[in-house]
Order: sequence, then structure tokens, then C-alpha cells
Amino acid sequence: MKTNSKNRRFALMTKLIIPFVVLWTLTLFSCKRSDIKPTDHRVEIIEINDINAKEEVLLSDFVEKVRFIPLETSRNGFIIEISELIGSEGSLFILDRPNNCVLKYSKSGEFIGKIGGKGKGPGEYTQIVDIDVSNNKVYVLDFSGQKVLIYDAEKLSYISDFTSPPGSIGIEKSRDKFIFYCTSFSPGVAPSFYLTGENGSGLRKLIDSGYAQASIKIEGSSIFCGGGVVSRSNESALYARSKDSLYMKYQINFGKKEMPEMSLPEGYNVFGKDFNYYYRYKTYNCANTLWFDFFKTGGTIERLYGVYNKKSGQAIWGAVKNDLGYDHLPFYPTFSTSESLIGVLSPEIFNTTENQLIIPGINLPQITDNPVLVYFDLK
Repeated sequence: MKTNSKNRRFALMTKLIIPFVVLWTLTLFSCKRSDIKPTDHRVEIIEINDINAKEEVLLSDFVEKVRFIPLETSRNGFIIEISELIGSEGSLFILDRPNNCVLKYSKSGEFIGKIGGKGKGPGEYTQIVDIDVSNNKVYVLDFSGQKVLIYDAEKLSYISDFTSPPGSIGIEKSRDKFIFYCTSFSPGVAPSFYLTGENGSGLRKLIDSGYAQASIKIEGSSIFCGGGVVSRSNESALYARSKDSLYMKYQINFGKKEMPEMSLPEGYNVFGKDFNYYYRYKTYNCANTLWFDFFKTGGTIERLYGVYNKKSGQAIWGAVKNDLGYDHLPFYPTFSTSESLIGVLSPEIFNTTENQLIIPGINLPQITDNPVLVYFDLK
């Protein structure tokens, strides 16, 4: 069922992008290109090798405490999937892509309201793919409508909208500008980052297309990594914005395990037993540390984490051991803030005798309830 759903979604997105092909082609020739110049800034190399490998990375070495926030379940605020989560001014904004809606919760999990609605009128959208929150405004990226809708974060009221670059599937407000991540349906052409002004003007290409790893299709790889750091899917280089260009800020060095850029065929199975490379997956750029996970394959699949200390410039990596005293609590963060890693616990976890989670201070959710957020507050 999942594969069929993905195929249908890809077919739909392909049809939607066709009307913009001509415009997109003209745009590519009219945009100014800005090459990446790593020598203009100091690139911090994050080494992943046998020397700094750990049999176990203890969570207690990095996490101060664990908090749980059950998200209130209501008829208007029922969540199918937390596709994006952003904390702002004591509130939580959640994108639920399957429900095609944006929900607002208090910092303690009470449901506040929804943003906008489905349609083609002012303040309405047809297919939300991403959101961002900045300066008391919520920015909603509508893929089908090819526009960005702006709402008041407090009142949840519609303010205005502007046209987004064709193929936009990701958005981040970067000070006075926007960074867009734009997909491509042309064979051999990788997705790219673009920069625009506040109203979508002054489109500028930030990274050239042509990265062959884009043929490795893995959903969920971090594009916007937090703290203004971005990266193309699965790429080991992480970039930050400087004026109207991007520069390489971090480079994860997997050494001999680095996935080759040009030699892997389309659709290579990275979870196959013969795949012996590492590749960056989820990435969390926090205040004092940068976290990223990757997979070790070869018969069995093992999820490993790299932790880079920004102050010391040192990195360690290995399998994370949750030694914080919560029996069976999985450590699978999905989102982050500058101070916390955030996991999402499905209510099913609380209703199995084999994996009963006892969390002090909250009522155990029912099978039909919304997820519970678990905050790993970093030291």
C-alpha cells in the first residue's frame, strides 16, 4: 500500500509540475548563479572513523532531562502524521500533510486552532508541503498552488501570499529572505536551493544542480537542519547562508565509508546487505552540538549517531544507549530546537503489554489519541 501511495503521489506531482516547466526553464537562465566557495569561510570537518567510535554513546552525557507533552485530541485537532513541528513564542505549530492542515498547540499541548483551509480563495491552499514560523508569522508552502501563504501566528488570520519558485517543496525564512528547496523531474538533475526576497522577488540559485546522489531516493533525509544550516538530501556537506550565497559550514567525513557521488545507479538499495557505505540521514543543528544519524548495513541494519561538540570541535559516534531511567523509551528524534531533540511517540506504544511505557505525571493515551512528544533537553 505504501509503494502504491508513493507512486500515485509522484504521478500527481508530475502532472502538477508540467504547467511550470516553461517558466522554470526561463527562470533557470534568468537567475544569477552563485558558486560555493568553501575557502571564504572555515569549514569544520566532522570525522567519523575508528578512532572516535564508541561502543555506546550514553544519552546522559548530553541530555539534562526528558519531558513529555501529550498533544490534546479533539475533533478539529486530530493528527494523522506530524510532518513538521516548529516551536515559536511558547507555541507549537504542526504540519499534518495527510490531513493537509497546519495546527497550533500551546507549549503544554492544548489545541488552539487551525490555520487557513483547503480551497483556491484568499488564505486557502490545495497541497501543503512545508511550513516555517518567524517574527510572529506562519509561512505555508502550497505545492499545487505554487505559492506561499502568510498568516498571523497569534490570530491565525490570513495576511497575504506570493508566488513560490516552481517545484518548491521546502521553505525556510532566513532573516529578510527565503530559502526554497526545489525539486526537479528532469533525469540527472538534482534538486537545488534558491533564494528570494520577502515577496518572492529576486530569484537566485544558490547551489548548482548536478549531484548524482539525488538518484538515491530516501524520504526523510534532513534538508533544513536547524539553526540556518541546510543540505541536499543525503549529502555530507552542510551549508549556511552568507548574504546572497551559501558556504560550506560543516563537512562530515566518513572516510572509506563515504557514499560515492557518481558511481551508484538509479534507485540503488541503500538497505541491501551489499551496501557498505554511510550517508547522512536526519540532522539536528542545536546550540552546542550537531547531531546526525546514519545507517550501518551489511546483513543487519544498525542506526548510529554522530555527535559533534561545537566548542571543542570533537566528534564521537556509535549506537546511542538510553540510560536515563525510562524503560523501553526509544531514542528516535525526528525534530529539534536549539536546546532539545524531539521524538514522537505513537499512542500504540502505550497500549502493548510487551512495551508498556510508564510516564510519570500524565495519563496514558488511548489508541485513538494524538501522539505524545518527548523532549530530550540538551545540556
